[in-house]
Amino acid sequence: MKDNRAAFVGVAGVIMMLAGTVQAGDTDQRRAVEAQSRSSLASKAALRRLERGPAREAQVVADALLSSIPADVIPVQATRQRGQGGVLRINGNNDAYLEISADAASGRYYNSPALTGVELNARKADGELISIARAVVDEKLVPGLQIMKDELYPIMVRHQIHTNIERATGATTRQVLSSEVVFGRRIDDVPVIGPGSKIFVELSNDGELVSYGFDWSPLRIGNESQPLATVATVVERAARTLGTPPNVGEFSRFECGYYDQGQGRGSPNLQSACLAQLVTRDANGAIVQAVEEYVPAGDIVAVDAAWPLSEIVNGRAPASPAAPPSGPARP
Repeated sequence: MKDNRAAFVGVAGVIMMLAGTVQAGDTDQRRAVEAQSRSSLASKAALRRLERGPAREAQVVADALLSSIPADVIPVQATRQRGQGGVLRINGNNDAYLEISADAASGRYYNSPALTGVELNARKADGELISIARAVVDEKLVPGLQIMKDELYPIMVRHQIHTNIERATGATTRQVLSSEVVFGRRIDDVPVIGPGSKIFVELSNDGELVSYGFDWSPLRIGNESQPLATVATVVERAARTLGTPPNVGEFSRFECGYYDQGQGRGSPNLQSACLAQLVTRDANGAIVQAVEEYVPAGDIVAVDAAWPLSEIVNGRAPASPAAPPSGPARP
């Protein structure tokens, strides 16, 4: 089965292959939230801990999501199967499917439509794509996942590019096949960073829904607080890990908030962290290397076996990382 997400690239004047975080597709809101998060780390003494809420039932979430999927795509009476790790899969017509993880923290819907390409300058503007994708989330995901609408904000727009090279002439043409909007999460005005707490919506060039995916555990603000380290301490931790000079300005991205490892991984409480990313480019501006780490930002860091840096900060040798749980692909 073809997965259209495999070839997404970011577009910002030039074409760039996706490799981890793609700054070329970042939204203005993402950049503003990143800057605010650094200021918050400098100004706040502590953050309230985030707690994971009770797991949802996959069948219940599937029923809620199916109510907004056309019956000719996935019939209500379609067969439901449990796969590895308890993943619930519901197959529809023409390779369409809905997958929900056992704890309903993550899932994916795929419609498998025929995609028609358009020239890069003929695609929909990012702002229009964001509006369409947000309407999809509000209609199809907010009720079933019990998402608070003010939690969502768009962080990235990226595009699937088809490149055609003529054998005879070597001429190259590029077309956009579909576009994807990725949404992040803020709780109590603090961004949730990491693979988790993300939603993606893939749209065709005429604005029709191709697929969506989510990694969205129930989270709630707890009673305990985690004291924060100074910016200098966090930067020094990042510099040791990445082997860079201890200066925020050296990083391509330095974004702080609650760290959600995705698919329910890690301890029951989400701790504070900063994403420190370093991108090295050659003389032509092409990316040579990109490395990043989620660096603990707490003054006191609870050990989390699924987060090796939390052990290193506490002077312990990290255990072998646990295998990620089986489930739908992360956004």
